[in-house]
Amino acid sequence: MSAISPQLFLKLVRLYGIGRSYWDISGKLHVVPELILERFLESFGIDLQSDQTVLEFLEHRRLESWRRGLPPVLVISQEQQPVAIQLSLPERFRGNTVHWTLVPENGECFNGEFSGNERKIIRTIELHGERFDRVRVRLNTTLPIGYYKLCCSPEAHPNIAFCMQLIITPPQSFLHPSLYDDRRVWGVTAQLYSLRSERNWGIGDFTDLKSLIDMVAKGGGSFVGLNPLHALTVNPRIQPSPYSPSSRRQYNFLYLDLEQLPDYAECSSARELVATAAFRQELSQLRLTRTVDYETVRDLKLAVLHLLFNHFEQNHTKRNTERGEAFRQFIERGGQTLREYAEIESRKEVATRDDVDQEWQVRFYQYLQWLTHLQLAEVSAHARTGLPLGLYLDLALSADSASADVRSNPSLYLRGLTVGAPPDQFNPEGQDWGFPPLSSKSFAAVSYEPFVQTLRANMKFASLLRIDHIMSFMRLYSIPYGISAEQGAYLHYRMRDLFGILCLESVRNECVVVGEDLGTVPDAVRAEMAQRGMYSYKILLFMKDEYGNFLPPEDYASRAMVTGTTHDTPTLRGYFEDGGIPLWNKYRSRGTDVEAIRRTWEHDRHALIEKFVAMGLLTREDVYERLFEAVQSYLAATPSKLLSIPLEDIVGEPRQVNLPGVSEGYPSWSHRLEIDLGSEEFVDKMNSLASRLSERGRT
Repeated sequence: MSAISPQLFLKLVRLYGIGRSYWDISGKLHVVPELILERFLESFGIDLQSDQTVLEFLEHRRLESWRRGLPPVLVISQEQQPVAIQLSLPERFRGNTVHWTLVPENGECFNGEFSGNERKIIRTIELHGERFDRVRVRLNTTLPIGYYKLCCSPEAHPNIAFCMQLIITPPQSFLHPSLYDDRRVWGVTAQLYSLRSERNWGIGDFTDLKSLIDMVAKGGGSFVGLNPLHALTVNPRIQPSPYSPSSRRQYNFLYLDLEQLPDYAECSSARELVATAAFRQELSQLRLTRTVDYETVRDLKLAVLHLLFNHFEQNHTKRNTERGEAFRQFIERGGQTLREYAEIESRKEVATRDDVDQEWQVRFYQYLQWLTHLQLAEVSAHARTGLPLGLYLDLALSADSASADVRSNPSLYLRGLTVGAPPDQFNPEGQDWGFPPLSSKSFAAVSYEPFVQTLRANMKFASLLRIDHIMSFMRLYSIPYGISAEQGAYLHYRMRDLFGILCLESVRNECVVVGEDLGTVPDAVRAEMAQRGMYSYKILLFMKDEYGNFLPPEDYASRAMVTGTTHDTPTLRGYFEDGGIPLWNKYRSRGTDVEAIRRTWEHDRHALIEKFVAMGLLTREDVYERLFEAVQSYLAATPSKLLSIPLEDIVGEPRQVNLPGVSEGYPSWSHRLEIDLGSEEFVDKMNSLASRLSERGRT
């Protein structure tokens, strides 16, 4: 039990946005025990020894807030102008004119002033013998969307400046012209690593992606979607999940097609290495595997990339060639963020070797990012040329606890907690995802800059961006270290700030936003998404009414992306064959009622088949031969603007991409497609799909 009074304890819980209770997906109310709330407060660095220590902490926090004059950041919609600001000033400045300076991103400087009669005092307090006024003032000007630095100084003391970041956001996110009016489009989604071809090195790469783009474009599709392309932790062992990356602001260099790099064409030693019998033998074996052998792929690619970098340093950096200068500018643009990522990843590699120079290794990891950005930029341009909506990318919720993102900004994260999900039918003990949640207080204190950088990095090459777990903009389920995942609580965030910034970057980057709103989603999140013009994310297997019946196509939302399955569900083939039940039997969490899952699956499978038959999409004689066609025809008939079709379903893959809640035993994020991209079978399947969707009015 806490040593402080109940009133103070509850005040702290409210102040730090910790939910005291929540409703789970089945409608059950969970009240968070006081012990768990204590652990949450401790993760914010609060000393709970006595009322006195808490009161002193709150007093210090309050004094700091009044003395800093302005909050660190203010996010408002363009429609809310003129901007109203609350400014705290020592009472002795009450009669002074306050001068303000506003600096937008282009560096121009705008000046003005608030006279005494323009300031409305809304509160006066005394702290430590000093009296303060909190006044409301308005910037009587209309500002375009963007980021501004606002500073205010009393006339009598120009050396005193109270500053804040002011962010003006558009009311809605970007709407692509391809989605105007009643247009309904389709695209294919793929796990990039899973693409199989005769020429890749045992993992799908950017050249494979270009081939897939060409096929979808030829069939009349509008986009190609991918798993998150974030940089993985590659040393000492690869963590393959794209949803637990090392950095969400950098990219995965394992997707490079090394043989297409200019440096490869120049570097004879690299080509000679690849041409050796031993290297060719390893490549042949990698191409035959059913799952990606990440460590071997990494080792082979790094062996070649080290040679390429040595060649580049000697022939481009030292000679200051055009490519050498381009690399230098890339490092300069990447700034501290790129430098910190490279330092952290290089330290991991240096720790496993004794023959590596640290600074050389830092530049090497910067070089890897430069190459990856160049190839991805080329693929993105290729996609935008051939597809109306180009690439559809995916932004993971956060980064791994040992990641470069977390290590470079430790104060932004609550290290005594880990993110997860509350109990449900499939995971009755809840889920622990193994990465720390952001501190809402620290996040706002840095004006959301890491969030802005992350959005820009991921929208740069995308025309569509899926935001994983978008309900985290409002709240995020978290668990104290050493506690079972069912004993968690929700942390709350400034939802409108985050949605506003998302809209701003969406408009600036001309990138459509798809919010993954599956699971326990507060009504406020879906309302905010609708108001902001964002697309929700709907999966056939979960689209039921309050009585458990599958919704007919006409009841689907227009502003939505629809799909049959996703990476966390069985594939269509897997679903209709066995519903993933054998996997639950083998890897189930303690307490999982597999028989209840089986009964639900049998009922749902029968209900879907009956619905397809009633609509004329199937006959009882050809049920299993035409199920994929029936599902896609069913979804194509919905009014939803976006239809995404997983590549696993197109080729009839039975293996599930990821088994949520299972960290060992099952090869999540590793399965390779059984069919080669260039095979006649694959081409026939793509052509058949394109023809069927065209008949249903999809483009």
